[in-house]
Amino acid sequence: MAFISTRCGLNVWCCDGKFIWSDKNGATVTHPANDPSGAAALLNAMFAPRLSTAA
Repeated sequence: MAFISTRCGLNVWCCDGKFIWSDKNGATVTHPANDPSGAAALLNAMFAPRLSTAA
């Protein structure tokens, strides 16, 4: 098992071939550990600031 904790309160575990974290609503999210780029994209989308498209 591996564990990463970040300043924004995100904790990610890698266990049994899966990345595991909780989304902003507290639901458990899993993603295959053999796709770290995909997991990073999901995490980035979850924590990236939302840009307004209104002019």
